[in-house]
Parts: sequence; structure tokens; C-alpha cells
Amino acid sequence: MNEDDILNMREKPDHKSKKIGEIPPVMSIGIDRCIKNEKSVWCKVHELVAYGDDKTGWVNAYYLSFHDKGYVTIKEKKNNCFYALKCKNRVSKTECLVVLDYTTNTEGNAKELKTKWFDRALLRGESQFGAASSDMEGYCITGKWIEDYLKRYPDFLK
Repeated sequence: MNEDDILNMREKPDHKSKKIGEIPPVMSIGIDRCIKNEKSVWCKVHELVAYGDDKTGWVNAYYLSFHDKGYVTIKEKKNNCFYALKCKNRVSKTECLVVLDYTTNTEGNAKELKTKWFDRALLRGESQFGAASSDMEGYCITGKWIEDYLKRYPDFLK
């Protein structure tokens, strides 16, 4: 995609289906699932929005670039201020390493990350604003501390 291209969001996983929205090239979206439709792969996606409707629709996967890092919600968890570090195929399913909690040192920097592998099917990508915890005032801000930790300890993800 070029800088000024717009990705069409469709009602169904087909290029002839009704257009229901547009996704600019720099917008991050969450992917619920992908399916093969004839020769193309289509993904059901949702916009990562701070406020308003959480629009869902289908886009051709050819035009998406994937990354498995960022804020996620986990099905059946109350506090949803979680942060996925990476995903990979393990045994017969895709699993993602998710930060559940962290401890800080006296300077306020993350000094230890508590992580756990989760089945990718239990996760949903979220924005910083959409992943707000039910018991916190404001929004998730853990990503900054986690990213700073990963810069200080680059071997953590190896």
C-alpha cells in the first residue's frame, strides 16, 4: 500500500461485498480471525478506537502487515490491561507471550515481568485506550515501562 491508499473494509469476506468502511495505511487494527476464500485470505478485523463504535468487517490479508505485539484483552479476565510481547506456533496452536504484571525498582522502572503463554484464540488486540482496566482511573500505560524493560534487557525475548 502507498501512503495515500485506503483499505476497504467489507461486510463479507469477498471483494464484491458491500463496502462498510475504510482503513488508512497507518491505522492499527485488531484481527479476530482469518479464512481462505477461493484464492484469497480474508481477515475479520476491528478498529482500535479510543471512543465510539468498535466497527468490524472483512479485509483482504494481502494488504495487512502483521505484528504480534501490543495491548490485548484476554477472554474471561477482569483486568484487561495486558501487553503481548510475541506470538509463535507451539505444538498445534498459536500462542502469545503476555505480560500479566510487573514489579518496579525505586526509580519506577520495570525490573521484572510476570509472563504467561496464552492461546491466541483467547486474545483480542486492543488500543491503549480500549484496554483500560476496570479498577484504574485512566488508561493502560504499562506499554512504556515494558518497552523500556525490553530495551534494557534485549535477551529477554530470546
